[in-house]
Amino acid sequence: ADQPDMWAMRAVEVALAMQRALSRVADEDRLTMRVGLHTGPVVAGVVGKKGPRYHLFGSTVGYAEKMESSGVPGRVQISNATHTLLKDGGHDYEFEETHVSLDGGSLPHTTWLVK
Repeated sequence: ADQPDMWAMRAVEVALAMQRALSRVADEDRLTMRVGLHTGPVVAGVVGKKGPRYHLFGSTVGYAEKMESSGVPGRVQISNATHTLLKDGGHDYEFEETHVSLDGGSLPHTTWLVK
């Protein structure tokens, strides 16, 4: 029952559904959303006493956050790791290859925009 490709597919489907829903719930056309998805290990826990909330920690989360902040408004950007899971799992999406610098001055990382 350990199917990481299915988890990746579900995350992409949620992101795409959120993108579609935005235009139906927001009155302003200029309101857009960027989504960054990465696959990898995380640590999860509840943070806070007065207003506890569930939170994810780790480099996987940081990488996804960097992809989101450098992403294209209105698009879902996924990492190479997530792209590989989707392709190997036979999930039928169209992808557009992109290259972004996520950590300052190093070489650009290959990422993918889901069409």
